[in-house]
Amino acid sequence: MNRRSACGSWRAPGAIDPTFVQPTPRERACESPRARGRTLCALTITSLAAALGGCAASDAQRDAGSVFSIALDAGRSNLGEIGQAAFAPQGNGTSVFITLSGVPDTLLRPAHLYTYVHRGSCGKLEGPPAFALNDVVLARPMAGGSFTLIKLVPMPLDTLRAGTFALSVRSQAPDLDQELFCGTISNPKP
Repeated sequence: MNRRSACGSWRAPGAIDPTFVQPTPRERACESPRARGRTLCALTITSLAAALGGCAASDAQRDAGSVFSIALDAGRSNLGEIGQAAFAPQGNGTSVFITLSGVPDTLLRPAHLYTYVHRGSCGKLEGPPAFALNDVVLARPMAGGSFTLIKLVPMPLDTLRAGTFALSVRSQAPDLDQELFCGTISNPKP
């Protein structure tokens, strides 16, 4: 049975390749678990954005550029990890597809991640969350230690982008209450 590595080469488990060439440092770095997770994270976001463009948005919405993504910055307890959130209109709400490269090793598994939309920006959240998106908090694990979450914000995408909001992913008891990722949702400058 052949398998495909995250970096793109085909290998048969246990097979000896007579054309084997010593991998370059860049190729060796690509084989690390963290690199595979980041590669998978980038590929997931790309495929989700394509899916969002095809399923959730009309042709006019896609042409207007209403499907977009933001980077999620890691919190102090989660340094070194990366995240991304892709947004698309869905009826009177907004679908959010979140991919995270990892969470702290101290979090219990399976990971329970709580997602909020706050008024304000990361580092300057205003009051309690505008929306708690926690109907389902169990994160879907993926290869390489990454996780995905799929959420629905009960606010139209245009309204969400027009204001100043931030998307926050947190842990809660018994894993302490800590911000793992945050990204500011803003209207892009033309």
